[in-house]
Amino acid sequence: MTQTMILTEINSLKTPAKYYLADLYHAIADMIEVPNSLLPEKLRGKTGRSCAELMAPPKLTPREIVKLEAKEREIEKELRLESYCADSNAEREIRFHEDELRLYRNQITFANLIGMEFDE
Repeated sequence: MTQTMILTEINSLKTPAKYYLADLYHAIADMIEVPNSLLPEKLRGKTGRSCAELMAPPKLTPREIVKLEAKEREIEKELRLESYCADSNAEREIRFHEDELRLYRNQITFANLIGMEFDE
């Protein structure tokens, strides 16, 4: 069984025991240590790594986070464009996407650039 399958099974239980089983699972995963000789070079620690550390999702660097966010924005743009094209091809009124947060940030930036002082 994989980690996600085990955790899914534990979480699907309808008894109070599921909390104890989840704690037990995490304690065992933290207790089992894999020696460096069995790990690839990039995953090695001082003496080895616990299963909990190895199963944790990798931490992204700020540069990777920026790239991921840019990729997500590009996907959103493509989906909006497809929606606009579908509306146009079906001769319907185009339903434009409004991003309230982006609009607010742009308004604040504009106000700061022209030297406008305001209370938020």
